[in-house]
Amino acid sequence: MKVYKFGGASVKDAAGVSNLYEIVSSLNDRPLVVVVSAMGKTTNALEKVLHLAKDAKMQETYQALELVFEMHRRICYGLFRQNHAIFERLAAIEAEMKFVVEQIPGLPYNQAYDSLVGYGELISTYIVSAYFQEKGLKHQWLDARQYIITDSSWRMAMVNMEETRSRISKLGMNKNDIVLTQGFIGSNNEGHMTTLGREGSDYSAALFAWALGAQSLTLWKDVPGVMSADPAVYSDAEVFSFVPYREAVELTYYGASVIHPKTIKPLENAGIPLLVKSFKEPMLPGTLIAAGDTTVPAVPSRIRKTNQVLITLKPNDLSFVSESMMAAVLQEFHTTGIRIHLMQNSALSLSVCIDYDPVRVEPLLHSLSQRFRLKYNSGLTLLTIRHYLHQPDILAKETKHRKILLEQRSRSTAQYVFGE
Repeated sequence: MKVYKFGGASVKDAAGVSNLYEIVSSLNDRPLVVVVSAMGKTTNALEKVLHLAKDAKMQETYQALELVFEMHRRICYGLFRQNHAIFERLAAIEAEMKFVVEQIPGLPYNQAYDSLVGYGELISTYIVSAYFQEKGLKHQWLDARQYIITDSSWRMAMVNMEETRSRISKLGMNKNDIVLTQGFIGSNNEGHMTTLGREGSDYSAALFAWALGAQSLTLWKDVPGVMSADPAVYSDAEVFSFVPYREAVELTYYGASVIHPKTIKPLENAGIPLLVKSFKEPMLPGTLIAAGDTTVPAVPSRIRKTNQVLITLKPNDLSFVSESMMAAVLQEFHTTGIRIHLMQNSALSLSVCIDYDPVRVEPLLHSLSQRFRLKYNSGLTLLTIRHYLHQPDILAKETKHRKILLEQRSRSTAQYVFGE
């Protein structure tokens, strides 16, 4: 059996949903689990709804929610007749979400996030399921919340691997079965919806593949495979035909956006190959990620992360940066759910580079300022270059005319933090 995962870009409109159906029906991989993300920019739109609701701007909240459903109705107008049952289903979900929105002002932000934003995946799969039915493609719609079981770390839930595997392994799929389900979402032991982190649908698909002992997992993306750089930024970006598991982990750790960071581990543990292919050109070979030693072709990888914050901490009493101080600082980051992309220390200071998320970063800065002298710069870019020795002049080329605020280099990886 195989697992396919389709991201939001692949189902952003009616043509995308139709294309998803064509891929699933024409390739004829059976049995098959199809994991689908929220459509287009739905997650961003629902985050806007959440922010308005947290500010108790309820009229604007309902207007923003209506825009979300208007977008989905437009997609449905391109797929179904006017009186199709999907429109009643959308109306019912909208009513349910209005009730959820009313509870948001009284909930902590991260818990409120998970109670609302995961609905994007549910709506998406309801529509795709209805289209499969319309085209006569037999399948089973599955609620991922009943199978991906997590703790209550809102917005970055940790998966209970044993319970999740137990539940998924009991699906009992026959040779011609198709299961359609959601990425990104799960539920805690109390049955409340949780989310696995932005772009977490890749991880969801990997969990299904791992638990079912799949032959392979294919991520259908809007790019032809894993590339050496973002083609929107670098015109010389190349497609890797092969990437070893370990190199894929390194790339995701440093922020390569084509794969979610947690995706590789369950696949490597089970020896399941990962394919990254283009839903626009499904016949292209894409990228194979599997056991091996060398990336093909052997060229550097460049990963740019924008909207970064560089924070420098110094002890108030000019004491050395000790192991105990570093442990205390790292615990602060762990508690607030903030991932450090780069860390560097000297005798008297500790610097870290992180994503700027105001909901998480502002409380962190306030807490750290109570114990340390604090300086920070925002609006920065973090550039990571893997295997720079494959192209000796790449470091000079990439840093030319840059105001470098922090630099760190190892035998295989160079990182630079700079302002644009």
